[in-house]
Amino acid sequence: MRRALALVLFAAAFVAPAWAQEDAIKSISYARWVDIGPGRTVAQLTPAEIAELRKCKTWTMYFAPSGDGIMQTFVAGMTMSNSYSQVQVSHLAGETIFILSQKGSSKTRDTLHLSKDGNVLTQISPPFRPHTYLRCFPAGKAQ
Repeated sequence: MRRALALVLFAAAFVAPAWAQEDAIKSISYARWVDIGPGRTVAQLTPAEIAELRKCKTWTMYFAPSGDGIMQTFVAGMTMSNSYSQVQVSHLAGETIFILSQKGSSKTRDTLHLSKDGNVLTQISPPFRPHTYLRCFPAGKAQ
């Protein structure tokens, strides 16, 4: 039953109104994200570690709209960007799911899972392990 629901929601992403997709992209755009470390989950972090990461002292990446798609830019170390010209958005169990691929390709490159509260982002990029990011807030920015 859960799989059937997921398929229905996935199919709905293809016919969702454009404004819904734009709003979803805006929800992650220009926010700063900090990688909590490969293979780690938020549940493994102490409240003090979460508070420290959310201060945004060494943030990792951000997203920006790019045409009909989105660009992901990593800023830790050497700056690097990935451009995704196709973004499909769906919702499942309160999460917003972004399916990212290149124009003209039917192959999904990456999948993003944004938590219900919008503060945890998990990126799945096969064949690598999932990476989990926390939304962070530089000093002086509202949370």
